[in-house]
This record gives sequence, structure tokens and C-alpha cells, in this order.
Amino acid sequence: MAAEPQPTAVKPSPLQATSRADLLRWMARTGEPVDSLGRVAGLLGLEELEPLLPSEPASGARMFGNFQLSGPYVLTASAHVGELPAEPAARFFAVHHHEPRRATHTPDDYHGPECIRGVAPLTEEDLRPLSPGAHVPRLPLVPWPRLWPFLKLALGGDSRAGLDVPRLARQLARGEVLRHLPHLKRRRWAPEAVVLIDFAERLLPFWEDFNALSAQLLPLRGALGLRLLKMLDQPGGPCQPWREPDAPARDWPALATGTPLLILGDLALLEGPDSATRQRWLHFGRQLRGRGVRPLVLAPIGTEHLDEDVLTVFDVVCWSPDTALRPRRIQALNIPQADGAACPRPVDDLLALLSPAIRIEPELLRAALRLLDTGGLQAGLEADFWLHPDVAASALGCTLHAASQADHRARFGAHPPALQVALLQLLRQHHGPCHPAVLHEETLTWASLAAPAAQAEFAAEIQAAARFMLGTAAAFYQASHRLEEGKVAYARRSLIRAHPGLRENQRYLDVLYAQAWRDALEAGTDVPVTADGLDTREILRALTPPAADPRLRSLVQRGADLWLDGAHFESDPNEILSSNSLLMQWWFAAPVIELETTSVGGDVQRVLVPVRQGAQRLASLDQTLSRLRLLTEQGEIVIESLVRPSWAKTMGRDEFELWCEVEWLGRRVRLPWGPQGDGANWGWQGREGVGVDEFGLYAEFSVKGVSQRCRWIAPGTFPMGSPPDEPSRSDNETLHEVTLSRGYWLADTACTQALWQAVMGENPSFFQDDPAQPVEQVSWEAVQTFLDRLNALVPGLDAGLPSEAQWEYACRAGTTAPFSFGRNITPEQVNYNGNYPYAGAEKGLYRERTVAVGSLPPNPWGLYEMHGNVWEWCADWYGPYPDGSQIDPAGPPDGSRRVLRGGSWDYDARICRSAYRFSDPPDVASHNIGFRLAPGQRPAGEASRHADGQAQAERAGQAGGSDAGG
Repeated sequence: MAAEPQPTAVKPSPLQATSRADLLRWMARTGEPVDSLGRVAGLLGLEELEPLLPSEPASGARMFGNFQLSGPYVLTASAHVGELPAEPAARFFAVHHHEPRRATHTPDDYHGPECIRGVAPLTEEDLRPLSPGAHVPRLPLVPWPRLWPFLKLALGGDSRAGLDVPRLARQLARGEVLRHLPHLKRRRWAPEAVVLIDFAERLLPFWEDFNALSAQLLPLRGALGLRLLKMLDQPGGPCQPWREPDAPARDWPALATGTPLLILGDLALLEGPDSATRQRWLHFGRQLRGRGVRPLVLAPIGTEHLDEDVLTVFDVVCWSPDTALRPRRIQALNIPQADGAACPRPVDDLLALLSPAIRIEPELLRAALRLLDTGGLQAGLEADFWLHPDVAASALGCTLHAASQADHRARFGAHPPALQVALLQLLRQHHGPCHPAVLHEETLTWASLAAPAAQAEFAAEIQAAARFMLGTAAAFYQASHRLEEGKVAYARRSLIRAHPGLRENQRYLDVLYAQAWRDALEAGTDVPVTADGLDTREILRALTPPAADPRLRSLVQRGADLWLDGAHFESDPNEILSSNSLLMQWWFAAPVIELETTSVGGDVQRVLVPVRQGAQRLASLDQTLSRLRLLTEQGEIVIESLVRPSWAKTMGRDEFELWCEVEWLGRRVRLPWGPQGDGANWGWQGREGVGVDEFGLYAEFSVKGVSQRCRWIAPGTFPMGSPPDEPSRSDNETLHEVTLSRGYWLADTACTQALWQAVMGENPSFFQDDPAQPVEQVSWEAVQTFLDRLNALVPGLDAGLPSEAQWEYACRAGTTAPFSFGRNITPEQVNYNGNYPYAGAEKGLYRERTVAVGSLPPNPWGLYEMHGNVWEWCADWYGPYPDGSQIDPAGPPDGSRRVLRGGSWDYDARICRSAYRFSDPPDVASHNIGFRLAPGQRPAGEASRHADGQAQAERAGQAGGSDAGG
């Protein structure tokens, strides 16, 4: 017994090489037996076919045994037109549409960003500050008139100022024993005093307050006996004289008992209860108390930051505009509740209010704080803001971290419009002396967040800001590869702090993005900031050099890959046939394009791809890909995957195009895939009377200049009959499932008088106003004669009548309501007796005659007047529906009456329902009865069998059926 073949590493065979050898290699890899070749081929959508002609295969096709391969890539589908496709279905790729429609370029074409087209360059005047002058001074924490008395008490002492006579008189009047004479006390500066200043980074917003207090204190108190010390590291450690940065560090001095000591700082309370620095402050305070020095602390914090441990060691005064300048007591502490919901968060309001600012200096922070109604919680709010985890602080100011910026900006709109306006006024006041780019960027950011009423107040400023930023973008674009490093850094910072709303509304950011990361984009390396919200096409245009020279490149499918190939098929044709298939040609100017791929499962991925010189692989066209979109600086190209349509006999690709073949009139018609109309949209191009439109596949034939269009009806399963709750249903409409396993052709209109006249030479119709009206007064038997003559005139047509199941399936067109138009109809949709509407609808027009075919709206499958106008003969004998589900039912084998469907111009609306059944003897002709052709229903020799069936029916008499109409 031969050893079972082992899987081996076989190089995947591209679709252009699919052959018996490929199937055998695949079976060897998977362990399939060789005798299962036919079954494996069927699973892959291939089949054994007879050659199209006895002597040669189809045009452009190659034969491998009995497997037909057309061009380099081919899929030969099931043997019967319309048969359900085999699984798994192979996918082909073709251009679906492209924009713009223009296919040529001239030297005068503009290739740069549209947002800066015609924008005037910036002038020297544009680059000057909007408000020249000094920056706005900082507001003091506490006005000096309030602060001065406190300092005098903190750094002062008592002295005698004469006998206190009133007190002496009171003591004598009470008979008290005088141990010493009472004297008056006068408050004066202590001969020795020390001020210790903590310039920790967490207190940076208050450094200027510390300096201002010290500078004002010196001339009032005098420098004699006053030591202003700057703490260098830890409390009790080395110090340095204030504002003497070159002075050597000194050890902490030993203070005499009672020496006033004022500390400007927070005792590390802003760092939290677990801070090691806070513990050192407590240790230092206890040392001072042990030496008879009780330190007084002027702290820029709120009472919410205090705790009992600190107050037992230090006398702490909250340096705040909303509190009295006196030491806090333990009994007066307001300890916050554990429940976070009970603790207000005014810092969040402050973060939201200042979120439009791109730079927040301490002066701006304090001014903005004054705008908020914080309910008396201002004392430590500045510190809370500065130390917030969403804030990045520095010596010059602070900014919001990009990761949290969007959240705070989303809450900006919750502030009243008046407060929004006040914020922009503050920004203009504080940043007017800065470079104009700062304020213009803040103005546009503010405008993207503010209420419409607030924006209206600054409409001119917003327009000026937009013009400036576009001018900046234009200057950056013109510099391109010569852009200075400082401008590149500015562009990157602008993108990092731009929130989604700004990215979507301000196109200058597209240009800045291209200039900020040009090198990375052109090299195909990762970019640290995404382009979310930006216009990718504008980015690509901004990457295109101002003097771009577009090149015509070819998009080629090479095997299972998409290539950008500049060869233009100038090589050996045999090599091209075996390796390349042209999709389309396109002009490329930008050094980068965007590829967006959509998988069969709906997953979307986007990537920017550098465009190289020469042949370049762009993407894999594998079977998991559904859609591929190429975006260039000039427009987009959309490539979609296609599977073999149910109506196609064969589908393949050669070196020039994708195509499929359809059987019509006994021959193969090849439909290529290509541009349609203005060239922007692509689809199957019609040939020889066969084409594809919005309804699907159609084909036409002509007799003596009279044309008839037919529609391909794909196979499927549908509910035939009507449900029990459908109004006005009949008992013979039993609901049952029907499967039509094969597709079929059906005329899109009833047979016209013109076509009947061309075939039969006479017109039996009652209404003869228009040759486009449906022929009527034709019996089922007369129709058979017409079909025999028509098939003789049009070889390969093999026209017959549809079966009753085929007729109702096509009439419903995928719907389940009483009508293909929905649950009811109107005379504008259907030609019926409008005096008798359906299911309580309003009465309407009664035309009392037929209308020209195709003059009323079609159903979803492109079939006209399936409801009303004229009854339509079907091929079936009439009889009750069989029980259970049916596959390809053809009616009873014999009978006396033939099926009629669709209703007519002189019947009420309920008769026009999709499920309604009617019948008449085959020799009956009436001015409301016509028919609809079904090509392919009468193979050769069918006419004689019809005659035999008719004779049998005549012998059977009336035993076969009854009038469904009652």
C-alpha cells in the first residue's frame, strides 16, 4: 500500500496559473485522493465544460484538459445560467469608480492644497503683536491694604508708652492690690525678624507674590534686623539671602527666644498627607517651638488643605482673598466628607474654562479664577490647578496635556456664553503682546467650542485668525523641504493640541501636518500623531511639491497583488499575458498615497504609503479583501471585489480587462468591465444587446425593428401564496415555500401590439391607439402559435411562457406584501379600476383602457406592469397548490384551464395582488388578457409537445381545473 502523501511546502499558486497541476499540488498538500479531482474543482467554482466551438475555445481562453482558463485569471462557473454559485466563491478585483473624472493634466494644473489656493502671503504687519505693549500685571492674592496690618502684627513686638491711667483708676476703684503700675503697650516692629521663603516648584504660581511681599516689606520695615531667607532644599537646611543668587549658602540660624518668624509657603500640604517633605516641616516646627520660637505661616492654600497635625505646631494663615488673615484653629477646620460626590470640584470648571488657551501663565490663571463663582473656595484653587495631573507646568506657564485636553474642552460649552466671551477677552488682553500666532490659534480653538451667540460677537476676529493661519500654512507649503526646524516644531505642537472639532473645521492643520512629519511620511515610517479628523487628500496635496510634474502610472493586478507599475506594458506581450492585468492608469504627483482596505468582515484599515520610482507592490488582493480605496492628491480610486454573478456563465481576466460571459440567443456574449457614462463609474459594459443596469442583467432581441428587453431573474426561494391575515385573500392562495433552482429570462413588459404585428402580420387588440400598448384579445392557444413563429424568426430565443411560480416570484421581486409596491397601490402605480381600491384606500383614477407598456413604475427587479393593465397567461394548467414545499413546480400535468395572473385595467385592486390566481380555457380571448415572454422556456421540439398536450386537454374536458376568479 502506497504511503499517504505528506503535506509539503508549496508556493501559493497565483490565480493566473490555476490548472490541473495546481489542483493536484493542492490535493497533495491536503491529502485529498487523486480521484476526487472533479469534486475539488467544483468546490473552487470550476467545472468541466465542452469547448464553445468544436474546433477552438472561447476568445482569449486557454484549455487545460476540460478546464477552461481564460486569460491569466479565470473562474469557470456552473453549467447552467443562474444556478446557485458554488462555495467558496472566488473573488475578482476591478475598478468600481474614481474621482475626479478628468484623465489628463496640463502644465498649468494646480497640485497644492485647496485650502491655501489664492491665499495672500503674510506681511510684516501681520507678524506684529496684536496689542503691542507690556504684559498685564498679576493681580495680588490679597490687596496690600489688607496684607500690611497682618505683616506688622506678624513681625512686630510690644513696648512701653507711658502710664495707663484709665486702667490704674479701675484697679483702685475695685480695691485691688497694686503689685506694679500698669503701662500702655504700643505695637512696633520687632528688633529682629526672619522671613523664610519656600520657592518649591509646586508653588511656582505664587513666586511673584512672595517676591512682591518681600520687596514691599523692605522699605516699610527697614532692612536693619530683618533677614529674608530663601530655603534651598529642606526646612531647617541651608538658606540663601533673598535675591542674592551668587551669595554662598548658609546654615539655618539659631533664633533667639521670641524672635518673629514668618514662613511664606505651604508646609508641603499641597503634596498630600503622605509627603516626606511635610514630615520634615513638622519636625522643623517642633524644633522651633522647643527653642521658644512659634512660627507663623502665610500659606497660599485653602482651609481644605489643612490638618490637625500642622495646626498643633504652626500658626497657619490662609493667604486668600476670601478668608480673614488670622491663624486657623483646629476647632474651625472643615474636614471634607469621605463621599466624593459631596465635595465640589471647582478645579474642573477652571480647567474647562481655560481649555481653549494654548499657554496659561500664572497671571492669566489668576485672572480667569476671578471670573468663576467658586463659592469661597479660591484659596488653594490656583495650586490645585497647577498641580492637577492634566496640567503640564513650567517656569513660563502651563498647558493641558493633549490626552486630557479634549475632555476639558468638551465641557467648555457648558459655561454660559457671557463667561465664554469673558474668557476670550482675557486671552486677547494677556496674549495680545505675544506673537500673533498664539492668539490667532486660541481664537480659532475658542470659536470651535463657544456658543453661536458668543461667536457672533467676535466674528471679525475669528475671520482674521483663519486668514492668518491659512497664510502661515501657505508660507510653510512654499518652503516645503527648506522649512526651518523651529517652524517644524511649531507645526507639531499645533497638531498635538488641536482637538477633533478644530481638526475638522480648520484646513490649515492639514498643511501643518504634512510639513510637520514630511520626512516620516515620505519614508513610510511611523508618525507620532495620527491624522484623525484631518482631510487626507489635503495632506497629500501639501506633500506634493509646488512645481509638481505628474506621471502617468499603471495600476496592475499581478498575480494576487496590486502593483503600481510604470512600465505601461511595453515589454513582451507573452510576458504581460502571464503576469500582468491592467486595471487602469492614473496621474500621480504626490510622493505619498493613502490605502484604505475593507475586509469581507467589515474591518477597515488605513495606511499612508510612499510612492516609489518604478514597479511597486501596493497591496495584497487576497480573498479576505472586499474593498480597496486609493486616495491620491487629485482624487480617489475605488477597487472592489466581485464574485461571479449568478447570471454569468464564465468570469475571468486577461491582460486588458475583467470580463464575464452570458448565454443569449444560443451564443456566448462577453461583457467587459470598464468605465460607463462619463467614465467615473465602472461596471459591466453591454454588447450585442446584452447589458447590466441598476436592476441587473438584461438582454434584447429585435424582430423587424421592434425590440423587446428581457430581464434575468436569479434563482431563489420565496413564499408563494398569501398569509391568512392578508386582506381579501382567496382560499386557493395557500401559503407554501417554493424554490426556483435555476435562473430564467423574463420580458420586462407584456408583449406589445408592435411585436405581435411584426411576428404575426396582424393586430387582434381592442385598444389600438398606440403600438406600445400590450397586445390583448389573444388566447393561450394563439400565443403558442405566436411563440412558434417568433422562435423561428429569432434563433436561440426558445421563448415560452413563465410558469405560475416563476411569474409570482418575478412579480414579488423579493417582497412579501400584497403588492411589490407595498401594502397598497394607487392608480399612479398600477392600471386598475380605481373605483374599487384595496383595503379601504381612497378611490382613484379609472382609465377604462390599457396603457402603453413601461409607462408606470417598475417593480424592484425592473419589470413593468406586473400588476394590472392586462392579465398575463402562464404556462401551467390550473389546479390547487400541492402540499408542502416545492422545487421548480410546473403545475398539474393536464387540465382544462390555463393560469392567468396580474389582474387588469377593468378589475378592482384586490385582484391585482401578487398572490391572486385566475384561469380561463386556453381558447378564451378577451380585451383584458395578454402575455409576457419567457425566453429559454421552449427548447427545440417543444412546439409539437404543446400540441400533444392541447389534444390531451381537449379529451379530458373540464376535469382538470376551475375558474379561480369565482
